Amino acid sequence: MRVKGAVHVHSNLSHDGKLSLAEVASFYRAHNFNVVAIGEHSQDMDDARISALIAECDANSDASFRMIPGIEFTCDNGMHILGVGVTQLSPRRAPIEIAGHIRRQQGYAVLAHPSRFGWKCDPEILSAVDAAEIWNVGYDGKYVPSVDAARNFAALRKANPGLHAIASHDLHARAGFYNVAVEMELPELSAAAVIARLRAGEYRNVSPLFSLRPQAPYEGPKTTWLSLIGRQRDRFRKMRAMILRWSQ
Repeated sequence: MRVKGAVHVHSNLSHDGKLSLAEVASFYRAHNFNVVAIGEHSQDMDDARISALIAECDANSDASFRMIPGIEFTCDNGMHILGVGVTQLSPRRAPIEIAGHIRRQQGYAVLAHPSRFGWKCDPEILSAVDAAEIWNVGYDGKYVPSVDAARNFAALRKANPGLHAIASHDLHARAGFYNVAVEMELPELSAAAVIARLRAGEYRNVSPLFSLRPQAPYEGPKTTWLSLIGRQRDRFRKMRAMILRWSQ
């Protein structure tokens, strides 16, 4: 079974989410997704909200669509680690301890939006997580991943050769959507099967323009192509800024 998944999606159980879980499910079904991995902010969650998250994810899932509950943990120094499939909070805030907590819960630990802190991360933390967001639509832009991510991800992988690159939505509202997906083959549509494929690195990050591998997402031609697109995008932004200044 070939499935199309979105990773790192927020509902209004998070303070900055605009959609209910039912609305999230309806929105992604309409865009032909089969899997949505939720990541609610840990500081917004308590036992009652966790119970609601689990129940609503189950209620909005069926044989063709699976909503996986999860938590985005806020750690020390503002670092965030997404726990795909994790539904237990932790009193800890050290990133290494949170990554261990996620793994003990049979979840998938993802270093969230590393571009937000300049792709700088202690080797011990990198060795403790499963993946890093190489293209976070919310932080890195909608239409193309950053060419800088190629060099930076390669540097991160020196500390953890098994580190995976994953594209994520970090969606809070419909306007933030872009059609980038994590695609994989599954024996069955279940949270356990999805997490097993993620952990094995048996998926591809796919958009209308790119297909990026989790182990070595940027081959030479793709890096060149992204560099060209990035320069054109920067020129467009400068031109747009000049036009706006002239029109005032």
